[in-house]
Amino acid sequence: RVGQKPMPIVTEVLDPLTKHQLQAINIQDYVMSNEVVSAVLAMVAECRAVNKILEQLLTSGGPEIYLVPVSKYSKNELEMNFFEMMVTTRKNTGAILLGYVDVAGEVHLNPKDKLEKRKWDLKDQFIMLTEFVH
Repeated sequence: RVGQKPMPIVTEVLDPLTKHQLQAINIQDYVMSNEVVSAVLAMVAECRAVNKILEQLLTSGGPEIYLVPVSKYSKNELEMNFFEMMVTTRKNTGAILLGYVDVAGEVHLNPKDKLEKRKWDLKDQFIMLTEFVH
């Protein structure tokens, strides 16, 4: 469609040689599923309690991670710290705020400076864990 961003096609790659070839030509839209499975098994082997968490996150019926623009919740730029935003999000939507993507496209997952006030641009995006987007 004219004026819309193209949607990437993500493929599953099993062969490490294919992964290196894709990286050589700067293609980043792929999933190394065997690496994901290995990482999940390693986490569970290290701590069995993680299995329940991963089970919730990786099943089709559990919560999902969404990128939600700040503009969905406010018509004006907001000025508050991440902790205040986290509490407000939880109270108003039931979602868990994991982080954000700023206007420059930089990902801030579980930011360290949670008490530092910042101006939330309407084009910033929240990284939310929720059953559905409110």
